[in-house]
Amino acid sequence: IEQSVNTSDLNSVVSCVHKLTQLTSALSDSAIKLYFGSTGNLRLLNSLNPDQALIELKKVEKFLTNKTSLNVTFVKVISVEEESLFNWISANYFMSTLKQKQDNTSQPVSTYGILNMGTENTVFSYQINTTSDNKKSNTVKLFGNNYTVESVGSMCFGSNQAHLRLLLSLIDTNPLLTTISNPCMPLNSVLILNGTKAKTNPCHQGSLISQIKDINYTFVGKSNFEECEKSVKSSLIDNSYCASKFKFCLNKPKSSPPDHINYKALSGYSEELVNFHFTPAMLSQVTEEKFLNQTRFSCNLNFEELTNMTDTKDINQVCFHMVYNYLSIIEGYKMSGNWSNINFTPLYLSQPWTFGFMLNVTNSTQIEPLSSSHFQIHFYWYFLALGIILCILSIHCLLLSLKQARVDNREVYEPIQQQA
Repeated sequence: IEQSVNTSDLNSVVSCVHKLTQLTSALSDSAIKLYFGSTGNLRLLNSLNPDQALIELKKVEKFLTNKTSLNVTFVKVISVEEESLFNWISANYFMSTLKQKQDNTSQPVSTYGILNMGTENTVFSYQINTTSDNKKSNTVKLFGNNYTVESVGSMCFGSNQAHLRLLLSLIDTNPLLTTISNPCMPLNSVLILNGTKAKTNPCHQGSLISQIKDINYTFVGKSNFEECEKSVKSSLIDNSYCASKFKFCLNKPKSSPPDHINYKALSGYSEELVNFHFTPAMLSQVTEEKFLNQTRFSCNLNFEELTNMTDTKDINQVCFHMVYNYLSIIEGYKMSGNWSNINFTPLYLSQPWTFGFMLNVTNSTQIEPLSSSHFQIHFYWYFLALGIILCILSIHCLLLSLKQARVDNREVYEPIQQQA
């Protein structure tokens, strides 16, 4: 986490910039603005060591300024709340709810609240009528309309990181054991967690890490829905436990979200249902009772049965994902009274915040909303938008140089399939 930025890894950004400027030869380079946003490891570094993060960002800004002739407008870390906001902008844009007013009297189309479960982070955002009294709300102007959006995001609570958090918590409750029963895994399954790699993950820094030994921990499946629900609730949803063990905890809305708007549950929230062969029509009709029944059914199957029922690649996490998704919606985001307003959709945005980030920084332009056939975007803004997206995506090259142990399921724990 304290590894300095290797500027050689920024050459991909410079290469990207040079290719784009060749395409925009009609414009002077200094007229093209460059926005550089970072999430991932630099965001974690900013939370754990902000002074060091600032040094690294200054290095990036200086490097880009010296190596390109563009107007480097800003180089910054995108906060999890900003990511949530940009996520909301992206999803609503692609669902055509962000439209310009037809005249002075018409009202904007109603927007959707967005729940998005990623692998590293989870975000939740929705439009509110008045400015909130906390820093989680932002007012943005898009296509002639003002939107005040409540944005909630949680670092390290995406599906993969949350699963690792559960395993660490099970170790905490069984400190003398190296072979531990996991109620969220299917019967007849085994999973190995490397303690050395797990405890170096910056997402899970805190007092519990000191208890993790440099050994391999073995988790055996139990297929027990009730116990899984209890474990997930205590280790991930209950912030009193988290506060005593970890630095990063689940962020929750101060109050229940509004019940007069509809919500879209994207990406990881719908993924397991899709793997269980839910069609788009079925997804749009998933009641709370149906979701809970599917979750209970999934959690009580053994490894072989579950393998035959789902297309998921990681059978060991199916039950956990279903339980965690349910509890994060109902208790984490206080949606217990709003389930009927939630629509699960197979829409998966691999980099959902980047497009919203682009729209936000260019919101003073007259870009038309997405039409059914094509984008109606002026030549100049097209290439500016493309430049922003590509340069942001190139942040992955920068993150590789930080050499922190970014936990990957394939590296940290490997499932072992056993016969019944």
